[in-house]
Amino acid sequence: MSKYPVPFIDLPKEYKELDTKMLSKRFKNILLSGRFILGKEVEKFEEAMADYLEVEAVVAVNSGTDALILSLKALGVGPGDEVITVAHTFAATIAAIKHVGATPVLVDTRKYSYNMDTNLVEEAITDKTKVILPVHLNGRCCCMDSIWVIAYSHALYIIEDACQALGSMFKGQKAGSWGLGCFSTHPLKTLSAAGDGGYIAIPSEYRDRIEYLRDLRNHGTWDKVHFDTIGYNSRLDEVQASILNWKLPNLPSFIDRRRKVAMRYQKGLENVKQVKLPYPPELLEPGCWYDTYNGYTVRVPERERLVKHLYQRGIETLVNWPIPLHLQKCFGLEHYKGKLPVTEMLSKEVLNLPIFPQMENKQVDTVIGAIKDFYNG
Repeated sequence: MSKYPVPFIDLPKEYKELDTKMLSKRFKNILLSGRFILGKEVEKFEEAMADYLEVEAVVAVNSGTDALILSLKALGVGPGDEVITVAHTFAATIAAIKHVGATPVLVDTRKYSYNMDTNLVEEAITDKTKVILPVHLNGRCCCMDSIWVIAYSHALYIIEDACQALGSMFKGQKAGSWGLGCFSTHPLKTLSAAGDGGYIAIPSEYRDRIEYLRDLRNHGTWDKVHFDTIGYNSRLDEVQASILNWKLPNLPSFIDRRRKVAMRYQKGLENVKQVKLPYPPELLEPGCWYDTYNGYTVRVPERERLVKHLYQRGIETLVNWPIPLHLQKCFGLEHYKGKLPVTEMLSKEVLNLPIFPQMENKQVDTVIGAIKDFYNG
């Protein structure tokens, strides 16, 4: 049980509300089958998720990070290649590019969406560019039609970091279905396992990579005898797949509740002038965005004092991320300092408020009241 009356996420409560007897039965069947890796549960999850995302196939792997790395490898990205992405993201996005030996080329984000500024993408393209890698943060899609047109006109690949955007849509098309879509089932994600996990969504345009990705996740082999490539040990196990299959029918209700919590925040905080709320998608371009609110991120002044104030009220928050990745020395991207002004501004202001499907209205109201007390006294 969380020590916070309002935790950032409440996984124990999620499990209590679901049919745990059915989960126990699933686990027992797996143990009795003796098939723990790449069995029927993984196949069932891959088929169900491919149907949900309306893509050709899904390949399950052991993390969202590996989904990114394997996608880059499957497209032949390596030393000498450039990948256009953003610095306002989790470390895995840029780490994956570095792991395959390619060069991250960074563009700034938009302050109203926290996502890639697509107006800056084309000017970042060189003769070394191979991939555009947008990141769909907090359950909001990037402007994928613009990215798709740019990629098509320059013969570039698209890899989507959709780890925070399962179920999100742009103009009716789901995140992760515009290019190779990379997803995570980390416990903080909308559809989570009991540990790490991930998967790659493969639309029809990339169908020729399906078997290669399946081999790549399994040491480069399909039969444990013939090795067609040097692969990885990146397999989603049967137990984690079983948990995902158990939860998947609840995904629409999970998303619906997250959207309702977000709307309650929106109404409750709209008159607190110091707090900049996520810009409502219907005000940007009606019908374009369908947000799933994997996170509810606001921009605030005096962030550290507010975090302390909320902590004292028993409210858990996160800051994603206080140091943008181009200012983390390990990535060797310090030459971008000062060239990504929106990214650097966001790192000083963003604050993630608690949001999860089991969150009660009174908990949401507690957060709203505490923020109002802080700014309005």
